[in-house]
Amino acid sequence: MRIKSLQSKIFFLVVFLFTSVSILNFYSIINAAGKQAESLIEARLNVGKKVLIDQFQVDQTNFDSNVATIAQDWGFRQALGQQADQASIINIMQNHMQRISGDFAFVTDLQDNIVASTLDTDPKVIKMLQQSVLNMDSQVSSLALIDNKPFYVSSEIVKAPIKIGHIFVGKALTSNFFTRLNEQIDLGISLVKLDHKGNEGLLSSTPELIDESSTNQVKPSSPFAFIKSSSDLTQMVEWYGHTYIAVSFPINTYDAHSDQSQLIMVLHDSYSDAMSVFKLFWVDIL
Repeated sequence: MRIKSLQSKIFFLVVFLFTSVSILNFYSIINAAGKQAESLIEARLNVGKKVLIDQFQVDQTNFDSNVATIAQDWGFRQALGQQADQASIINIMQNHMQRISGDFAFVTDLQDNIVASTLDTDPKVIKMLQQSVLNMDSQVSSLALIDNKPFYVSSEIVKAPIKIGHIFVGKALTSNFFTRLNEQIDLGISLVKLDHKGNEGLLSSTPELIDESSTNQVKPSSPFAFIKSSSDLTQMVEWYGHTYIAVSFPINTYDAHSDQSQLIMVLHDSYSDAMSVFKLFWVDIL
């Protein structure tokens, strides 16, 4: 009896040790897989960031070229040089904006006074926007926030042949840009405004993040509440019960209504989805 009892104890001990080692190995593999998934996602985010910055630069360069073409238009230069009435100058600018899909334009004289504008807003806002655009050191793109909407902005000197003024043109940054980039890099893309009153999502390839942010701007549970402008470092964030890895970087921007806000781009990919595939693989084995 004692021998059988000892054999049973040895058997259960061996089984216990084998099970413990198997469990430890399993969790070690899970941990290693998690680190591997995190590294792969970070690599994808870095590549996506470069693609996004390049695309911003291409769009800005093309827009700058279009605005330069307007500034060189003979009819526009003649109207401005001969001090035509506002309606005539606005009509010329609107015709050009239709061609380049612009959303607003205004022109100033040599004393930086506003001669004509298609932008229906407070003249003080236009004046502040003018000064900001002229002082921008564009590293990625020149974006301006007007009524919480982002716009590409470009300016060009108007000559006939001497300098007679300055034209400023804005083009809305829309969700089409994010849809196009999302299809190209297969990553979530969001445009976020960092503000002392609370972060706010403005545009995103994941619409539910914007819907949640717009109704919950200042609460800690807001999707972008803890997003920071990190440039190089990634962040782990929890959205709707899923873990995401995100990287953010600032956009050269100006808010026409606040000097305490910053616009950043956020790229994000699901860490939970990456791990769920691996876990399902092991469940099938076990």
